[in-house]
Order: sequence, then C-alpha cells, then structure tokens
Amino acid sequence: MTAIDVVRADHREFRRLLLRAGTARRRSQRLLLERLGRRLWSHLGCEEELLYPAAQRSPGRTTPLLERALDSNAALYRRIPRRRAGDLREAIAGLREGLEAHIRIVEGRVLREVRRRVSRRGLRTLAGRMAKRLAFAFDELS
Repeated sequence: MTAIDVVRADHREFRRLLLRAGTARRRSQRLLLERLGRRLWSHLGCEEELLYPAAQRSPGRTTPLLERALDSNAALYRRIPRRRAGDLREAIAGLREGLEAHIRIVEGRVLREVRRRVSRRGLRTLAGRMAKRLAFAFDELS
C-alpha cells in the first residue's frame, strides 16, 4: 500500500459517510457529521504535513499546485460543521460540495505530482507514517 492508496481510501470512506448521513435520521445525521468532521480534520492535517511536502520541488517552496491544494483544504475546513449545525441537509450538501472539489484537486493533480517525485519505496514509507497517524487519530475519535 502506498500513500496514494491511503489518501484514496480515505476519500472513498468520506464519500460513503456522506451518503449515509444524507439518508440517516436526524440524530444519526448529526453523529455522522461529527464523526466525519473529526476524521476530515485529521486527514487534511495529514495531507498538509506529510503528503504535500512530498510534492514540493524544494523544501519550503510552495508551488501553485500546492497553493491550490492548500486553498482547497482551507475551503473544506470551513465547511466542516461546527458543534450544532442548524440545517443538517444544508451542512451535508455543503460538505459534499467541498469534499468533491478537494478530491478533484488532490486526486486529479497532487497525487500525480507525488507519484512523479517520490519513489515507490518512498510512497510505501509515507503510507506507513500516514496510516499510523490516521489510525491514532481515528482511535482517539471513535
């Protein structure tokens, strides 16, 4: 498994949780949104601290592609519902829209750049670091 596989698996899980939230009862929607929000915070932080630096041309120098990815992350952070979202359907729709925009950027271009710049072995090492961090965060959140 590579870092690219980890990111894509997370994206699939987020889509699945959003689908469940969209058809769930109100109380379940709220719980699913809270769970999804906590997982998204961890996922986005992991991308920013581990994945995006791997796609940089040189350390400390952010490319336009990574600026776009970071902007996408910031937009998605803003869409994560806070404690008590008023209209849950609206919160779910907004989160779905933000997530899909994020996935288009990350899976469309960022992962290609990471694959181009990082060796297969490096991608496996990065996957281990990401999986460990995400597993720890998800255990804390469950």
